[in-house]
Amino acid sequence: MPLMNNSILHIGASKCGSSSLQSLLTQHPDLTASDGTMYRYACADRSGKLVTGPKLTQMGAKSVFGYCSSPDIGPGVDALSMFAGIGPKIAKITDQGELPILSSEGWALRGDIFRDNQLLESSGLHPHVILFLRPPMDWLNSAWWQWGAWTGHPVERWATRSLHNVEWANMIESWQTVPGVHQLTVRLTSINVVDQFFDLLDLPTIPQKRNNVGLSPEMLYFLHRNQQYRPGPHEPQVEFSVARWTTFSGKSAPWVIPKNIVKSLLAKNEAQTRKLLTLVGAKEREMIENDPRWWDPAAYDDRKVITEADYSGQESREVLMADLLGGLATAQEALGMDPDLGEHPATAGTVTDANIAAVLDDLLVLDNTFRRRNPSVAP
Repeated sequence: MPLMNNSILHIGASKCGSSSLQSLLTQHPDLTASDGTMYRYACADRSGKLVTGPKLTQMGAKSVFGYCSSPDIGPGVDALSMFAGIGPKIAKITDQGELPILSSEGWALRGDIFRDNQLLESSGLHPHVILFLRPPMDWLNSAWWQWGAWTGHPVERWATRSLHNVEWANMIESWQTVPGVHQLTVRLTSINVVDQFFDLLDLPTIPQKRNNVGLSPEMLYFLHRNQQYRPGPHEPQVEFSVARWTTFSGKSAPWVIPKNIVKSLLAKNEAQTRKLLTLVGAKEREMIENDPRWWDPAAYDDRKVITEADYSGQESREVLMADLLGGLATAQEALGMDPDLGEHPATAGTVTDANIAAVLDDLLVLDNTFRRRNPSVAP
């Protein structure tokens, strides 16, 4: 007889709404479904410790990212020890009649590690695994701004070398071979990820707060010009601090993948997409079949490639300065200070990157102060 589902594993994929979901679960770690099923969000660390409840919420509010999640188990991580450590703690949660929820966007790519090390069985997990996916070109453009832009590689080279990250069919098939998986559900980000996740678990809707809001082209290209604020592909802390307070007037992240590269990569990935159709449910299959972004380069004909030159002029700097001053005022108000909107010394004269940096530095100080003073409050 197959074992009953005793947990929920949200495994990503990366750049598919994970931060929004993890933020809401961090703020509301104990949830009850309509049928009375109780869920408890839990975050592991690499040593096998497990955090839940109010302590988890406090950790998330103090973190620059605004949420807690479990770590990836890629190279250099002792996954066996980590899962051996959380096993007894997971058992304690289930013994209390609750279903633990674990989330790590990096796990989508680690099906082979889960399989080869029998991580689920060794820790007593028999989870419902939930995976979210998006069209591959959209993922690559978003991932460029998360990682690629900070590597020093040209976008064409980086995108081509990163295509393996959107081999969604291979990812699903890998997880289908993991011992202990009770159920594997695949959804698309075309519909709000948090809403879909809560609907899958029959959980009541909870209002969502801002988290990991996309930065404007003006802000992204400022960071690209001033990489002391973004020194590498895995150091996005400043982005989270800025987005926590700032409402950007500019557009979303610039499109950077040239049309010829879109055409080439879609062709290379077509076999994966066709195989994906055989691995998802009827609703998702229809959505993929009818969405040209999965198949047709023409779907991106209206996506003009934006370069740094488009956002390095005085007008762009003035837009960014106004946005950051608004974020500064919001942070000041949250700390009970009188906003100095329009009175900051850096607003005098022509707006330069140095002026913008001065306002940004003040905003980062206020963000750090807020998180230290309010360890259980998310703005």
